[in-house]
Amino acid sequence: MLGNFNASLFATEGIASLGQVWAPISAFGCGLVIAFGNRVSADLPPRFILVSAGILPQVLLNVPMTIAMVTHGVAILFLLWWITPREILLEG
Repeated sequence: MLGNFNASLFATEGIASLGQVWAPISAFGCGLVIAFGNRVSADLPPRFILVSAGILPQVLLNVPMTIAMVTHGVAILFLLWWITPREILLEG
């Protein structure tokens, strides 16, 4: 009676792929990817981040990290945040 649960990035990338012993290494790797995305978006305006990544939390909670990076465009979004000129957005 609790509804449907999807396997999140930690369940699929960690325990299902590597087992219980190596799952913390997978969680650390996923954390590094999220930290990289956080770093490349640090100097961008909050409204820009909200508009460009509005669906990202839902995707990361319900889809494995590798699938989200490749097919849902998270890697491309991080790349676009990285190469976005900061001066243009801060002036406007």
